[in-house]
Amino acid sequence: MTPEPSRTRSMLRFAWADAKAALWTALRAFAWSTGGLGLALFAALLLTPSRSAPLTAATVMGTLVMALVYAALPGLVVAAGAVLFRLAGGWAFLPLAVFPLVLIATLWLGRGVLAEQGHDTLIAFGDQLGRILEHFPALAPTLKGVRIHSFAELAVVLGMLLLLGLIAGLISALQPPVLWQLFQFLLLVATLIAVALLVTCVVTLPPLAFAVVRRTRQRYAQWATALPVG
Repeated sequence: MTPEPSRTRSMLRFAWADAKAALWTALRAFAWSTGGLGLALFAALLLTPSRSAPLTAATVMGTLVMALVYAALPGLVVAAGAVLFRLAGGWAFLPLAVFPLVLIATLWLGRGVLAEQGHDTLIAFGDQLGRILEHFPALAPTLKGVRIHSFAELAVVLGMLLLLGLIAGLISALQPPVLWQLFQFLLLVATLIAVALLVTCVVTLPPLAFAVVRRTRQRYAQWATALPVG
């Protein structure tokens, strides 16, 4: 029978070795993903046809650093996924499969509240747009008096109307009542997404924990078997 202190030291040594292996897995995945994506983005930025400034050593280095910085976040995601896959195996993909289903169900259950808040946002936008268009009382009579003689004239009139509509819509969307309603709508959407994430964690945590424990025991058994006798 193995003495308890010896078994404890053995488990601590395994934990240290396993942590180093997990760290190495994360660093390797981060380096490959960040390097590959960063170099691809770097090449795309350098070879873009719209580049007008001449290439210098400073611009090349700056572009490379910027590309690697942009690629770092996806690299962190890949590194975390690699560590989770090492710990849980194929069960690491369970949250990716469960979350979309939970999110769809959550949005479906909250469709009434979402529709109501979206309706309030559209009403606020329509009210502000109507108030802005009140400042152009001569617009309708002017349009009635316009005579179109060619396609070019029609294109000019439609372009001016489109530009006017975009400006009026943008001004309306930036009014405090519309922004407040839009903020409430986005907050509601974020809350439903957070609920879906929480439910996904609750549903997938037990099988993930079971998979992590089982694979950890397997790695410990392999590690203990590989130890030199004596």
